[in-house]
Amino acid sequence: MNSLVKYLEWDSNFFDFPVFKIDYTSDVEIEKVFSVNRNQTALYYVFSENIILNASVLANYNGKLVDEKVLFTKQGLEFKNNITNSFELYTETIPNDKLYELARISGKYSRYKTDKRLPSFTFEKMYNLWIENSCMNKNCVIYVCKHENNIVGFITLEISSNSGSVGLIAVDNSMQGKGLGYELMCIAENHLIGLGIDNISVATQINNKKALNFYGRLGYKVETKSNIYHFILNKKDSENSI
Repeated sequence: MNSLVKYLEWDSNFFDFPVFKIDYTSDVEIEKVFSVNRNQTALYYVFSENIILNASVLANYNGKLVDEKVLFTKQGLEFKNNITNSFELYTETIPNDKLYELARISGKYSRYKTDKRLPSFTFEKMYNLWIENSCMNKNCVIYVCKHENNIVGFITLEISSNSGSVGLIAVDNSMQGKGLGYELMCIAENHLIGLGIDNISVATQINNKKALNFYGRLGYKVETKSNIYHFILNKKDSENSI
């Protein structure tokens, strides 16, 4: 296999057909890979840093720009005391129905939702698995906010030895515009400070203008931007197959 191409075992098992990742170098190299494998049913994720692929490459190999990912980071965290809502750690190893619902809300702009060429089950199954894995991950903490004993917001925070990364964050529609998202981020930052960690990251999509403005107001800086393409080779016509 070409050294540019990485086989993704988890994704392949999820879709039940081969999935690969390519870090973009040039149109010529991409075309070499696709021309050799164009008769094989497969999904390719192509990542390129601020490079828009040639339109002919997209047309010839069923490619589509599906995500412009923006990674924000923040360093020098400061403890926040102005928390008005009540938060608690979610310690169950299985999500409840509300967490499943909020996980799907968090993925509104996900490429697995916006790329309608993918199997119809993709988005919901993907985000259900994401919150399930977060509940079972010992390196991940989940904070929830409850109102009248119902979960109305949550955030997942994956922790390494020297940093934290927000995975999922969502607020119920009934609580939008009341500052709950801000407090969820504060709770995550406070948790890291308690561990002696002073940097955090969170990713969103360029089309999610609300999130871009939100993280900017909180002092987060853009670390990287990535264009992500899906190339679907030898696509079948069945609704639930690629």
